[in-house]
Amino acid sequence: MEHMTQVLIVGAGPTGLTLANLLAKLKVDFMIIDKKSSPTKESKAFGIHARSLEIFQRMGIAEEALAAGNTDITVHVFRKNKAVAKFSLQNILNDETPFPHLLILPQSMTEQLLAEALEDQNQNILWEHELLFFTREETGYTTQFKTASGNVTTLHTTFIVGCDGADSMVRKKGNFDFIGKSFKPYFSLADATIKTPLNHGNVYLLLSPMHLSLLFSYKKMDSFRLFNFVNSTFVPNQKEGLYKEDVQSILNSNPYIKAALQQLGWSSKFKIHSRLADKFQKDNIFLAGDAAHVHSPVGAQGMNTGIQDAYNLAWKLSLVLSQKAKKELLNTYHEERYPIARRLYYSTDIFFQWLTKKNKMMDFFRMNIFPYVFRILSIRLIRKKVFRMASQISVNYRGSSLSMATFHPFFLLKAGDRARWAHIYYRGKTIGIFELFDERYFTLIITSPDDKLLQVKLLLHNLQKLPTLPVKVHYLQAKPNRELYKKYGIINSAMILVRPDGHISFSHHALDIKKLEAYLMGMLLIH
Repeated sequence: MEHMTQVLIVGAGPTGLTLANLLAKLKVDFMIIDKKSSPTKESKAFGIHARSLEIFQRMGIAEEALAAGNTDITVHVFRKNKAVAKFSLQNILNDETPFPHLLILPQSMTEQLLAEALEDQNQNILWEHELLFFTREETGYTTQFKTASGNVTTLHTTFIVGCDGADSMVRKKGNFDFIGKSFKPYFSLADATIKTPLNHGNVYLLLSPMHLSLLFSYKKMDSFRLFNFVNSTFVPNQKEGLYKEDVQSILNSNPYIKAALQQLGWSSKFKIHSRLADKFQKDNIFLAGDAAHVHSPVGAQGMNTGIQDAYNLAWKLSLVLSQKAKKELLNTYHEERYPIARRLYYSTDIFFQWLTKKNKMMDFFRMNIFPYVFRILSIRLIRKKVFRMASQISVNYRGSSLSMATFHPFFLLKAGDRARWAHIYYRGKTIGIFELFDERYFTLIITSPDDKLLQVKLLLHNLQKLPTLPVKVHYLQAKPNRELYKKYGIINSAMILVRPDGHISFSHHALDIKKLEAYLMGMLLIH
């Protein structure tokens, strides 16, 4: 029996589940399959940054994620037998995002929340469905996959999105290159119950000669994730996980923490890979998440980048499939997301090699210089700059063909930037500006002093003549919205067009409908 759908999502990890939730909200016909039997049971990726939490808020799961995880985090750096630095990860950017912290939440719980949100939209995940191959047809692709019962099913789909991880079948069958390397040493991690006098809830960086480990606190008391980077001597023919004595040996490397292993949960020995697909799109095939880019664990960037991949792609697929935008709009997915992944690929690769290299010179650096680098992070201004990058709220698409802004010396935001968080006065109450945004629409914010109300009314009338692009218009008065004016650098009047993914696509410091219409006609957005 042959089935049909508009979008086939292969892979039901965080990236695939995010994309599925968004497409469901956008009323796009899709199917999501995974060869696994259920969401992952392992903790795997566990750091969720501010930008991902903003996306989760739009999906209605941010509060549940926060309740299930840990955000009350201070980083402590230990060298040999003493504490040498500490800094907080709380409320660093509380004037820039509603989520000014890092959330530690096991990937198993993240996937569970995303899967439940999908079920709430009456959508099913087809577990134990394995993609076998696909062939290009005139109107899309004919695919075949093996079902849980062992039967082979044929499906016709317009688009395929590979969210199926580093060993992606979509990437292989689509003949994408996957360029990069594997780091030579084996690294190790373990989820464990550990008794220690250290305060629970924090992160501990443990330095001793030829040794570097990280200890992260989960929400549950005495529950930790242990990473070991430098002194690992494991070889491939050993068992996949760790023995209790392995973990205790790692803990003993830093006697200051006085840690005793109580119970060993999931553990793994692994090689870290750093790879990047040559393209994120070929024809109607897209790659997202680990299928497109694999990074070292520095900065917890991998899963968060995949979530943003999905957020960038979903609204574009929706507009094209509903014939409200030209198909060329889809080309901007690679144009916008590839440079972001490439920068992460090179930056995390270099930093991770520097961090884990095993020789006397690097060991001297880790023991004697590294602690002072972390002391600098106790300076709030520097900590804010680092957190802004790590949290991905500074990710922008300024170089995109979808970004257009007219120059003004005081206008702080550029087209392509994520719209800044601000409190606004709207319809008689104070709300966060993100409450105006919706994945189903572009959001046009018009703001001006009261003496320009006639101009505003004329602008709103002319907007009705624009073509089919879905736009919601919000007028904000100048006087009660001083915070918006300050954060956005607005002097008098402004038009700001925000994309469905919360990035600014067009901005102009005056009320000029012709400028906006020229942008919409020229940017592949409307027929």
